[in-house]
Amino acid sequence: MNDESTVLKSQMLNSLFRIRNIISNFHTNLGKDFVERNISINELIIMRSIQNNAIGSDSNIRISDIQNQFNVSKAAVSKMLGVLEKKGCICRDIDKANRRNLIITLTPEGKDILNELEQSVDVLVEKIMLHMGKEQSEQFVESLNGFASATEDITKL
Repeated sequence: MNDESTVLKSQMLNSLFRIRNIISNFHTNLGKDFVERNISINELIIMRSIQNNAIGSDSNIRISDIQNQFNVSKAAVSKMLGVLEKKGCICRDIDKANRRNLIITLTPEGKDILNELEQSVDVLVEKIMLHMGKEQSEQFVESLNGFASATEDITKL
C-alpha cells in the first residue's frame, strides 16, 4: 500500500469510529423523549417497520423481514420483540389463517410512543440536513448506502 492509500484507510477508520460514537449517542442526542419512554433506536426501527401491520392483512412485516433488516438471528429479533411487548408497545398474535405465522402489531400506547419519538427524530434529522445542506445530505446518503452495500457484499463472500 502506498502512503496515500494508508492515509485514506486511516481516515476511513477514524470516520467509522466517529459514526459508531454518534450512533451510540444518538439516543441521548434525541433528548428526554427517548429516555423517558425507555425506547432504543433499534426498538423504534422495529416499531416503524410494523406500524402498518394489522390482523387479517396479507402485507404484514414478519419476524424474518425484521431479521433481514437488522441482519441478526431470529432469537435476537424475538428478544427485541419480547422487550417491546413487556414495555406495552406491541402485541404478538397467532395468524388464524396460518397458525405458523405470528402477527406483530403496535398497541395504542405503542402507536403514541412511535408518533412522539418520530417527531423527535424528524426534528433532529431536519436540523442535521439544514446544517449540511441538500447537496451534502444527498451525497452522504449515497455514500453511506454505497458503503453499506460494499460491506454487505464483501462479508457475504
